[in-house]
Amino acid sequence: MSDSIIVGLNTLVHVVEIVGASILLLGFIIATVRCFLESLQVGGKQAVKSYRRGLARVILTGLELLVVATIIRTVTFEPTLENLEILILMIVIRTIIGWTTALEMNNRWPWQRP
Repeated sequence: MSDSIIVGLNTLVHVVEIVGASILLLGFIIATVRCFLESLQVGGKQAVKSYRRGLARVILTGLELLVVATIIRTVTFEPTLENLEILILMIVIRTIIGWTTALEMNNRWPWQRP
């Protein structure tokens, strides 16, 4: 691979990681502030329910971007067994979080019919 492509892909990986981490951090802050404000208006129970849904979306979105960055890094730069293990672990964690989030939000597993 040419040096300019490697530098471009490396920059892309860093940008995707920063965006993913930023979504996690800012999403947590925004969801928390919304929960607090909503609890003043409609009560704590509804606010916590909305908070959990919002936070779940933020976590899933942030993790998706971090998985993308890890895939690009593993395939492009460092196809080592250790990086592959990290990638597999991230995908498993993301999948488990997705399933449990769907169960919490919809009261059914993702593969069950509504």
